[in-house]
Amino acid sequence: MTKGGINQLTRELAVEWSPHQIRVNAIQPAQTMTPAGKRMLRSPPMNSGRLRERLLAGIPLGRFGEPEDIAKAAVFLASDAAGFITGHILPVDGGNLALNAGGSRIWPSDS
Repeated sequence: MTKGGINQLTRELAVEWSPHQIRVNAIQPAQTMTPAGKRMLRSPPMNSGRLRERLLAGIPLGRFGEPEDIAKAAVFLASDAAGFITGHILPVDGGNLALNAGGSRIWPSDS
C-alpha cells in the first residue's frame, strides 16, 4: 500500500505543481545492493544462497541493482533530457516489473 501511495502522490503532485514548471517523478527500484541488502544476503538465518537465487529469478537481467543504477536514473530525471517528463514512475529493476506485469510467468515456488 505504501508503494501505491507514493506512486499516486507522485502523479498528483506532478499535476498540482506543473503550472509552476516543477516536474515530479519517482524511481521504483528492485532489490539493490545497498549495505543493508548485502548484510541480508550474508545472514545465515536468511538462507542467503536460496534467497539470492529466489530474488534473482524475478530479475530478467540476472543481477541485483547497484546504487549507481538508481543514481543514474535520478540524474536522468533531473536533467534537461527529461524536461517533458512528469508524473512518471520509472522502474529501475532489471526487468522485474515487465516480467511480472502480465502474469505470464509464475514466480518461483518453494516446492
